[in-house]
Amino acid sequence: MSLPRAQVPGVGWGWVLPFQGAGRVKPVMKKTKTKPKSNLKEDGGGASRGQVVRIKPGKARPGWFSKAPPVKQYWAQSKVFLSEALQELKKVTWPNRKETLGTTGVVLILVFFIGAYLGLVDFLLSHVVRYFIH
Repeated sequence: MSLPRAQVPGVGWGWVLPFQGAGRVKPVMKKTKTKPKSNLKEDGGGASRGQVVRIKPGKARPGWFSKAPPVKQYWAQSKVFLSEALQELKKVTWPNRKETLGTTGVVLILVFFIGAYLGLVDFLLSHVVRYFIH
């Protein structure tokens, strides 16, 4: 079983990085490729040589926890969301008792007929399959 890796190149223990605390900084390394300096025939003529890769240190990025907004902001956003939800619920036109009982009856009748139809189809298909198997 392999553990999920963080998207940080050059770090062997990448699966540990998502669990870092707030004060830590993720190391980031940028890779740049350079072309070979010479293409001499002594080196194999047209044969391709391995490219030299130089790693330059990049900017350090803060850990994931430092990107999280503070708790006060969550409370403020939650209060705004709940107040807007209550405003929208006040705009809803709720059905009266007669409409609710009527639609509930229609749903129950349709569930009964569709269940009976599917049961009948299942019964018939199982007998057809048994007939061909035996």
